Amino acid sequence: MNSLKIVMWLVVMTICCMRCAVSNAKDISNITVTMTSDCVNYGLVDNISLRVRIENQGPSPIVMYGKIGWGELGGLTLKIARANGEVVQPESLDADMIIPSTLHDRSYYVTIFRSQFIGISRVERVTELFPDAGKYKVWVEYMSPVPRDSSLVRHSFWSMESGRVISNALILSVGEGASCKCEQKRD
Repeated sequence: MNSLKIVMWLVVMTICCMRCAVSNAKDISNITVTMTSDCVNYGLVDNISLRVRIENQGPSPIVMYGKIGWGELGGLTLKIARANGEVVQPESLDADMIIPSTLHDRSYYVTIFRSQFIGISRVERVTELFPDAGKYKVWVEYMSPVPRDSSLVRHSFWSMESGRVISNALILSVGEGASCKCEQKRD
């Protein structure tokens, strides 16, 4: 009789653990990546400002490595394609990377609750991203630069193994002259 109780207890615990694992996986998959820019029309002489936010849309908090960088090893990969789908390589490659010693420092990890986000921005000359005038599709892909086994945090951590999240795409037009005129707030 005792062995039957033990078996039943193990079955119940296994089901509970599986439900928790499925629940955590669903929570983590509720991350969205959004990219914005000040304008949709730019000139080759303009600066372009891109902002990216990674937001938790799920019901449970998640933990992320908080030092987001540009490039495969930094977490965010900028993607650019012409209107015809041809991929464009920017003038210089993004090469941010994590410093291994930061993986063991709690201050580099951030808990993101529902509807909260972390983000990063960059300002570049238009010519550093786009080779010439035309219409372009621009987006980013986010993948944590930290493998699960290297993370200081184990519970609810968004790791490299969690996969890539693709942002919305911006459709930007680049012309010859200056085009983006953003008004600044004045007091």
